[in-house]
Amino acid sequence: AENFSKHRSWTSCVDQMQRLPAISAGVDGLANEAARQFVAMLTPQYRTLEVVLLEDPDIDYHAQQQKTLEVALAFIEAGRYDKADRLLSSLLSATQERSYVAAYNLGVVKEARGEYARAKRLYQLADQLQTKPIEAINQAVVRIDKVIRQYEQAQSQLKQ
Repeated sequence: AENFSKHRSWTSCVDQMQRLPAISAGVDGLANEAARQFVAMLTPQYRTLEVVLLEDPDIDYHAQQQKTLEVALAFIEAGRYDKADRLLSSLLSATQERSYVAAYNLGVVKEARGEYARAKRLYQLADQLQTKPIEAINQAVVRIDKVIRQYEQAQSQLKQ
């Protein structure tokens, strides 16, 4: 439940040509403002989120692993999350899940595909593997919890 409260004041002096609006015009204006606010709450809104990809290997990748990372990042930037998912999954597996770069980037892909629980696990893995604070990972850990809460709330509302 939301309460909408709008107010506005008008002033006029006898020596000015400006007149006060009619009561009905003032009420209509306030009602329109409240209606716009209400409609904005109900309509879908697109939000742009900028996510940083990690490009520099955190462990010693051999040449093929380095190439896999580069190609996966190119697929992410092209919006081909299906291909990036397969490549990053194989890279994470090839590094015995010791690369926070592979875990984080795969988490980004999973989040983009709506696989929030898997993204959270990958972000947590990346967080455990990082040896010094990395802002992109820290933001992802916080962001995914918020996304999951919002998703669960939306699902709950749809069931009502």
